[in-house]
Amino acid sequence: MKKIGFVSIAADSLKLNFDEKQSYNIHQKKLEDVPAVKLARLAVNKIFQKQGIGTNILKWVIGYVLECSEMVAIRFITVDAYHDKLNFYQKFIFLVNQNKHYTKKNNKVSMRYDLLNKEVTAS
Repeated sequence: MKKIGFVSIAADSLKLNFDEKQSYNIHQKKLEDVPAVKLARLAVNKIFQKQGIGTNILKWVIGYVLECSEMVAIRFITVDAYHDKLNFYQKFIFLVNQNKHYTKKNNKVSMRYDLLNKEVTAS
């Protein structure tokens, strides 16, 4: 039996600079880090790629984390994306993290998805 794809997630936190905090209207809260869930791994078997499976997996993750956010404090989904996958995440309105803490990643780009954004794209 072949595996089609998989995903793993983990607890995380996110550092935002002041402008980013203002844009989410959380600049008045005394949070150093904002609660998040890290999308640690998302992969689709090569023979099943380009069939929307990765999109469906990511939509499931967003829905699952939204459900979890009703029980625990979670505001963002984070991912360290490879450069060739940026467009995939940007279709879902993932934004590049601007905080200097994240700008030194070697071959990856730190990104975030706001769970309060009710629009899930990449149809």
